[in-house]
Amino acid sequence: MFRRQSLTGISRSVCGALAITLLWSSLAHACPACFAASSGRGLHAYYLSTLLLTAMPFVMIGMIGAVAYVAKRSTARRTASTNQQGA
Repeated sequence: MFRRQSLTGISRSVCGALAITLLWSSLAHACPACFAASSGRGLHAYYLSTLLLTAMPFVMIGMIGAVAYVAKRSTARRTASTNQQGA
């Protein structure tokens, strides 16, 4: 019985979302992939956002690697200076 109620709730939500989409679809003039409705400036922004999202994982991995490298180098220098002072 619980499963049937949850399915009914889900189907109501889907039907509601579909009704809103169909009733207000005239308000959506274009989607991001529809280049005919975009101006030159809009296309430029679309391409830049695509480039940003594509480059983000590589930038994040590079930053993590750079932080790890600097931390390792700092630790090595600190260890070397401690060894020199102790000797």
